[in-house]
Amino acid sequence: MDIQQFDIPRYLAALPLFQEMTPAELQRLAAGCRLRRYARGDDVFRVGTPCKEFHVTVMGQVKLFAISSAGQEKVIELVGPGMSFAEALMFTDKP
Repeated sequence: MDIQQFDIPRYLAALPLFQEMTPAELQRLAAGCRLRRYARGDDVFRVGTPCKEFHVTVMGQVKLFAISSAGQEKVIELVGPGMSFAEALMFTDKP
């Protein structure tokens, strides 16, 4: 995927979360968006860090997980293309 040619407003318009938005609203929203590419194993964010944004997966999957007190990884959710995450946290002003 060529990040420079990716049509953010068009992609957002296809997502249920943004389907009711007007083209002008989508353009304004897209202006605040950043496309980022992560390699397998890269952290998008970590527990305890402030959440100032939410995320929408375009390609691939994001694994949301927590480490138990016994040190085991517990998968909370696998987030695939078109799915968003951290949107509720963004408004809580808490890590």
